[in-house]
Amino acid sequence: MKPFKPNKDLISLLISRNLEVPKPAFATRMLDYENYYYVINGYKKLFINSTVPNDSYKPGSSFSEIVALYTFDRRLREILLTELLRVEHVIKSRIVYVFSESHGHNHIAYLRPESFNVN
Repeated sequence: MKPFKPNKDLISLLISRNLEVPKPAFATRMLDYENYYYVINGYKKLFINSTVPNDSYKPGSSFSEIVALYTFDRRLREILLTELLRVEHVIKSRIVYVFSESHGHNHIAYLRPESFNVN
């Protein structure tokens, strides 16, 4: 387990690994709100220079680019989740309809395995 480091130390670590952090106050605020693991560890692979050790970043890589990728991905997940919930609702409604059509008002039929067609 890695020891706890305050966000300012984590930002210093990123800078020492060649990541551009032009606005440390913004970076600190972002890590306060979103968490280092979610923002950095989740998206750093695209920015890491694989030819050098210690997770050094490619020249020109910036904290803002990682945040932009994180923000895009989060927004995409939010949009997809909304649509997936709609699809889930429709599927559940169809299952309930078909099951009720076969078993009527028997409220415990779903608890019996023989109520389901396994063929």
